[in-house]
Amino acid sequence: MRKTYSQYIVFLLVLMLIGCTQNTPMEASPTSVSPSTSTRNAQAATSTAAEVQIATASLAPLPSGGSEMFFQGSIALIGPTRSEDNIRILNLENDTEQSVTGMGYGSLAWSPDGQWIAFDGGKPLSQQTDIYMIRPDSSQLKRLTNSPQGKSDLDWSPDGKSLVYTYDNHIQPSDLALISIENNSSVLLTATEGYESHPTWSPGGRQIAYLFAESNNSPLELWTMDSDGKNSKRLIDHPISFSRIGWSPDGKWIAFVSGETSKDCGNIYVVQSNGDELTQLTHLSGCATSLVWSPDGKSIAFIGRNRTSRKGWQVYIMDNKGKNIAAITDEAELSIYDIDWTQSSISKK
Repeated sequence: MRKTYSQYIVFLLVLMLIGCTQNTPMEASPTSVSPSTSTRNAQAATSTAAEVQIATASLAPLPSGGSEMFFQGSIALIGPTRSEDNIRILNLENDTEQSVTGMGYGSLAWSPDGQWIAFDGGKPLSQQTDIYMIRPDSSQLKRLTNSPQGKSDLDWSPDGKSLVYTYDNHIQPSDLALISIENNSSVLLTATEGYESHPTWSPGGRQIAYLFAESNNSPLELWTMDSDGKNSKRLIDHPISFSRIGWSPDGKWIAFVSGETSKDCGNIYVVQSNGDELTQLTHLSGCATSLVWSPDGKSIAFIGRNRTSRKGWQVYIMDNKGKNIAAITDEAELSIYDIDWTQSSISKK
């Protein structure tokens, strides 16, 4: 009996040793976490809730973004390519791209119903910039202006009846103007000694937010005014980048690219439309150059590039808190000047 008992004890000890050996990998499992997950955890521990880090200088998307995110509508973009057509449409719902025209120069805007794209441009190699309209399927090109004055930074009014744009006669500082879609007549909204640019409508059409600088060497500021050009006022005291700004679809927020480190690229901020609650959404290792809200207000698309080399232009989308940044263009472009987002899913028939 004593011998049998001793053998039983030895048997139990052997089982215990085997069990400890088998449990060792489970206890050591935290060291097997992938580097990308470890990086996200480390960033989360040192960041505020609104901060989003982009892992590389080339603005690669976070590992959590991309294939799991679903977006509706279409984004139009403009910029030089190796082919003739420089205005393209990205259909976000079926991940296709189509060309529209090669006449675009610098800015574009969707009509509220998604049936037209307005853009500033002209014939290739022409020195004159005018405002045009074109159908997404490349048909029915219409010319709205015919003059040597500069026109840029277009934004379509919510009622679809007019476009606001930056007007430059190459002699005096730039101003803001309206052009009627129905009869092509234009009227100046501002006539100051400063420089106004990049106007954007409030969702209800009652106000326009824009950028203002007293001179070429003065910092850009975020201003608002009534849609008839009256009651202009500075919204916040914060450096602004020379790029598209955007009013959220619910009218509560205005998004812009900061100008803290560069005049044409930086991080994305939002501020309430009354000037309260300035909030930084991104902490990019690269930088954003322009932005637009999604029609439902849940996301923001922006143009991103490498901060130092000025290469690697792509279009990215993030949620309205600055998280889940994902690239929606596959290859880096030569450059991208402007983007706009419509709720319509556009594709050629």
